[in-house]
Formats: sequence, C-alpha cells, structure tokens
Amino acid sequence: MRLIDDWRDAYKFWSVRVGAIGAVLMGTVAAWPDGAIILWNYMPIQVQTLLPERLLPIAGVALYVLVILSRVVKQAKLEKNNGQRKA
Repeated sequence: MRLIDDWRDAYKFWSVRVGAIGAVLMGTVAAWPDGAIILWNYMPIQVQTLLPERLLPIAGVALYVLVILSRVVKQAKLEKNNGQRKA
C-alpha cells in the first residue's frame, strides 16, 4: 500500500469531504442514538411529513453513494491548480 502523490491535498477532494461528513454523522448517531429521536421530535410536523420515516439509513446509503460518485467525477479546480487530475 502506498499513499497517492498528492496526499497532502486530500482534504480538498470531494470524496474525502463527503466521507468525513458521513463518518461524523454515523459516529454521532452511534455515540448518541437518542439524539436522532430528540431532533426528530423537535422538528415541526410540516417538516416531518416531508421527510421519509427511515431517513437515517437512507442518508447513510446516500452519503456512501456520493463518496463513490465524487471519486470518479473530475474536480476542475484541482486540475487548474496542478495541471493534473485529482479526485
């Protein structure tokens, strides 16, 4: 296993950013499982009706799909900075 050449710029990659958001959300839910229920109960009824009942599992899957998609999509700003493709 080897690091990529531009590992110091990994924080700029959307795949890393989305993965970090997912890790924070899932870690928070694991550490504080009642927090999701408390937040749900604080939401107005109008907002609750707009969101699916099983939002948390759907959000987790959606975040991981976004990680995969963001890994394969070119990031133009990174290409402009170094003249190389980075994901």
